[in-house]
Amino acid sequence: MGGSVQLAVQLLYRFRAQGIGLSLLFLAFLILPSDYCRLHEDALMLFEYARNLATRGIITFGNATVPIEGATDFLWMLVIAAAYAAGVPEYYSVLILTGFAIWNLVMRMPKGGWRLWTIVAVATTPYLYSALQGFSTLVFSAVYCWCCDLYFSRDRRLFAAVLLLCLIRPDGVIWATPLVVSRLWLDRKENRFREAAGRCLVQLVLPGAGYFLWRAWYFGELLPLSFVVKTTGVPEWGWFWMASVFYSALVVVPALVAICFAERKRDLLFRWLLLFGLPLFFYSMVRLEQNIGNRFFAPLFFGSWLLLCRQKQNRAASIFLCISIALSANFTAGGLLTLVNSGQNNLCLLAKRIAPIQGKLITSEPGNLGFYSGWHVDDSWGLNTPAYAPRLIKSSELQLNAYDLMVSNCDFNLLTPEAVATALPTDKTWENQCKVLFQFANTQGYESFLVPLQFGKTPSRRFKEWIGIDSFRDRCQWYFWFAVSPNFKNAGELKAILIEQGGLPLGRNYRQRGAAELCL
Repeated sequence: MGGSVQLAVQLLYRFRAQGIGLSLLFLAFLILPSDYCRLHEDALMLFEYARNLATRGIITFGNATVPIEGATDFLWMLVIAAAYAAGVPEYYSVLILTGFAIWNLVMRMPKGGWRLWTIVAVATTPYLYSALQGFSTLVFSAVYCWCCDLYFSRDRRLFAAVLLLCLIRPDGVIWATPLVVSRLWLDRKENRFREAAGRCLVQLVLPGAGYFLWRAWYFGELLPLSFVVKTTGVPEWGWFWMASVFYSALVVVPALVAICFAERKRDLLFRWLLLFGLPLFFYSMVRLEQNIGNRFFAPLFFGSWLLLCRQKQNRAASIFLCISIALSANFTAGGLLTLVNSGQNNLCLLAKRIAPIQGKLITSEPGNLGFYSGWHVDDSWGLNTPAYAPRLIKSSELQLNAYDLMVSNCDFNLLTPEAVATALPTDKTWENQCKVLFQFANTQGYESFLVPLQFGKTPSRRFKEWIGIDSFRDRCQWYFWFAVSPNFKNAGELKAILIEQGGLPLGRNYRQRGAAELCL
């Protein structure tokens, strides 16, 4: 027994980077049981598509009978659906894929301390915690770094790897374009353009065009619904969204500061701008909703880290990592707390309780409610309901569809009689969506409740009480608006469940601290 332990320790020491990467995976299995309450709303929406594909053979949301393209991570969904069909629960397949992605990221770095510091980079930045909430963050980043590696080493497989990247997420096209164009340009200068162009055509362009034509035919939409939704509205800074620029700065600032301390600064800056200039420009023009753990910029972080590691820029890499950890600390802590507290996700618990009732629901939060309730669910923001994607939802549509329950994450200041009585807007914004829902519920006699996001005391709340810092502010909580139709046959039972899960009738007194944050 002692010899076996000694051998295991020796192997772990010899292959310590691999061992640490796998240990993170096993730790995830230990601390994250198969409790789907731990997953984020958007991740659960993709799981809904994957489950429908595995069980019904159609890519759609809820119990719809026509294809709906709300799961934009196509290959990610396909793998999860295949695993589910083979009997592997969705979350376990996410953990397995994420574990392999961590191992791949670690092993892609040069041998030595670089691999150990890559483990530190994964564990101390928010990208791991968004992945553990069900997203393809680390898998997509690992494939992107693989593409960068193939680009740097001039490998003939680059274009095939790029196709894989674009199939995982559609915005893989934006990350891959600089690699492809630059590779073709360099081969042109070396009189190998015809050969490279031929490989690009066979490995990337033809299969990519085939996939694009297929999805346009299958879904009846030229562009993914998420792209349609995220490009509506008017940016605050000309072409750019203020929040999107801020998110990018969390990675851009550390990278630029690090380059200032690197050797061959000009060459390194040119390479960095060549790889990441286009993605930065694109993402700054897109409204980045549900940017959990700054996940949309994970390829920028790991790509910058790979570039510094390959150049053996020790001082620059350490500066990049330290500043990145500091600037992203809020995202990292938020992701970790979300995981710790997610067992008390009230939307998940409530959805499971109303599953036997069955009804028709419209909500801006279709993940938990749709995945667990089995109700007919429409998405008022349009991400999973094509009719509502390009424009603001209308009262006439709410009237026509006769929803039994309406749910939204809204600013409760819009619930005042004065706000409800104002004329309805036409621009598609989150606030205007709330106004339409609130006014319709008020005129049609819906009974409103404010339901807490978390039910009972969360682990972090119990810890604060234990060490004696549970202030009044800590007892404030985020609430969602629920409205029950007077015509719903099971209205009485539904309202009783809402109250049992902490729901407050709208008329009850409360102190509002934030947009939808109440202190009771």
